[in-house]
This record gives sequence, C-alpha cells and structure tokens, in this order.
Amino acid sequence: NSLRHMLFLSGYVNNGFPNASARLEADITGVTEAMVLKDFRGTLDGNYHTIEYNINHPAENAGLIELLGGTVKNLYLKTGKQVAVLIDEFAGSVAGNTANSAAYISNVVSYVTIKSNVDGDGTHGGLVGRTGSELTITNSMFAGSIEGEKTSCCGGFVGWLDATSS
Repeated sequence: NSLRHMLFLSGYVNNGFPNASARLEADITGVTEAMVLKDFRGTLDGNYHTIEYNINHPAENAGLIELLGGTVKNLYLKTGKQVAVLIDEFAGSVAGNTANSAAYISNVVSYVTIKSNVDGDGTHGGLVGRTGSELTITNSMFAGSIEGEKTSCCGGFVGWLDATSS
C-alpha cells in the first residue's frame, strides 16, 4: 500500500540516499514522524495526490521534510483528523529548513495546521520554516493555519529568510 511505500522511501532517504526521487501514484493517509524525510535532496513529485500526516515533532525543522535541498512539486498536503504538528522553531508544512541548498517548491497546496508550543519567536512558515539558501516557490498556496497562544514571528510562506538567502 502507499503508506508502506512512504515508509520505504523515508528509510531509503534517511539511511544514506538523500538524492532519491519518488512519484506518488496514490494518496497517502497516516504519515507519522517515523516517515519524515530527514535530509532530502531529490525530487518528490506528488503527481497531484495528497499526503495526509500527523507529526509530533518537538525539535527544530518540523515538516514532511526536515532539511530540503531538492524539489517538491505537484502535491497536496493536509493534516490528519486527530493531531497537528507540534514543534520547536522552524516548522513548515513542506520543510522545516532548506539546508543551505537550492530548494524548489512548485504546484503545492497545503491545508496543514501547524500547532506550536513555542513561547516567543517560533519562526514558522506555511510552507518552509527557515531558508538559508536559494528557495523558489511557484504556483503554490498555504491555506492552512499556524496556531500557538504564545508563538510569534511566523510567515505565510516562509518563517525566516537568512540575510544570505535569495
């Protein structure tokens, strides 16, 4: 099934093959923190399918991908029914950080709810939490929400853009 394929992809990427590429052939429901891509530098083509996820990620760089240095395209993202994303700094529905490598996000629509427990500067973005490199976002939309009673300093697409970024 598709969930098993996502688990395989995350295992493959997280165990030394960050340049792997994948194309979804069906929607995936039930993605958890065990399937987060830690350092992804390939291409994830959603093929206009949806990934529904519930990630409890109490460390920095929360998102479907922790460190993105590749391409995510043609993808719909949404939060599952029970738990949204619980995070530290730098959360984004696509990626927590762009890992100082060129990153591309194209044709991505996100309906993810980011729930923050940060007291102060959360630096969360609808699509990417922090970028320290070239980041290109085209034809994409964040229609989710960023929630946190004590959290501030968040952005619609990107939470933080380093001074050396473009």
